[in-house]
Amino acid sequence: MTEADDEQVEDPNCVAGRLVGALTRGGRLIDEGGFTLDPSKAREKLRAYQLVNAHAYVLLMVEAAWIAGQAAINISCGPTTIAEFVGLSLTRSELENVFTSVFLDTSELTGATLAASRIQQMLGIAANAALSLAPTRIEIENVDGQGQRNRMSVEADGSFACVAIGEGTRGRTRFAFHGAGQAAREAQEVGLIRERCRYASFTVNLYGNQVSAGPRQALLGLRTERVRLDGGRIVGLAGIRSELEPATLLLVTRGVLAESVPIEGGEPGLLAVVDVDLRKDLSQQGVMRGEGFDEVMRGVMRANRSLSPRR
Repeated sequence: MTEADDEQVEDPNCVAGRLVGALTRGGRLIDEGGFTLDPSKAREKLRAYQLVNAHAYVLLMVEAAWIAGQAAINISCGPTTIAEFVGLSLTRSELENVFTSVFLDTSELTGATLAASRIQQMLGIAANAALSLAPTRIEIENVDGQGQRNRMSVEADGSFACVAIGEGTRGRTRFAFHGAGQAAREAQEVGLIRERCRYASFTVNLYGNQVSAGPRQALLGLRTERVRLDGGRIVGLAGIRSELEPATLLLVTRGVLAESVPIEGGEPGLLAVVDVDLRKDLSQQGVMRGEGFDEVMRGVMRANRSLSPRR
């Protein structure tokens, strides 16, 4: 993860912009762009702003594990869907305030503090989306820096409680969805994980089997070139397919395929796959454009020039 990739772009038309505007009208402004907000008010406002597909809450767990810098996330879907990874610890207060954390200004944070805040936000967005699927209960567990295991239980009506339940492995995070629409829900969740996590640059396990194969999976049989950011960090691969196919970037964000982006000026047949840390709007529908996105495109075009015999 790079701090440059974490840039947020102001877009008054995006979901996040509309939501923050609505929330700040009901909260108390503090500092630069920040505000206080009661958790119940946060959940009330969040109900009006959902993921395009609520079942994609499982993908947010993949992104949280990526932010935590972990080598693997383990997911099982069924009557109870569980996603687990070991990463950064949250305090009990941070776990209890995952809903309000969605709207916190993280622009001044760095390092582990920034990563923990972003994981907190991912948990809040995921829990909000999962609640729209009418579960019997959602449980979020995290083991804090002292080894204390804390659990926040959210009921179907949005009421919640956060309690200490023993000890555990520091940084262990567990998200559990209990009940409701098992067969249809499981099919949706499994389909999303298999489709959207196949190019993840770290291990995504589903029912104990790895479903992620990295960027190379899309480029089998092709001569490839590494995609590097301006500072030289490798974030993906590029190759040339049939010239009949348009130049395309498969933009993976934190282990999850986010968009298929046409590459303007790219060699016909160019296919690039990158896994990077770029912000999306609150609905998680699209990557926000800005310097981080532009840097990725520059890296793709450098790989394009290396691959093309005509350049």
